[in-house]
Amino acid sequence: MLISANIDYDTYGIEIDSNVKSLADKVIKIAEEQNLILKKSINVYQGNMFNLESYEQTGKKFDDFNIFYLYALRGSQEKFIPLYSEKAKQGSKLIIVPGFKKSKKEAMLKKYYNLEIFFEKKEDSSYELAHSFYQIYEKK
Repeated sequence: MLISANIDYDTYGIEIDSNVKSLADKVIKIAEEQNLILKKSINVYQGNMFNLESYEQTGKKFDDFNIFYLYALRGSQEKFIPLYSEKAKQGSKLIIVPGFKKSKKEAMLKKYYNLEIFFEKKEDSSYELAHSFYQIYEKK
């Protein structure tokens, strides 16, 4: 979030756990006090990333966002992808950490034909077996 705010993106987070949201707010405040946030502000909202109304708290709709960063558990990643595929705007990016194994990624891209790999950082040279460190998907 710090990086995106400092390269001039309005930056928002949706967090379901009130304790994690409170911690994020504290970290953001410290970052602001230490001048680590130079261009845009960072705002974290209490909500559910699978509920479109949670995004409206930001004053925007789900399809207004350019970049989604998903570091959630694998099950949450798999649940978010259909929402992203259906509701995100064309050209938006979805960053997934950790990325999917090759077979899972290929099956997903086949199912969600309107997504493609924009970039991926591989974890090691054993690509067939290893997860990618992260993957960036683009909605076509």
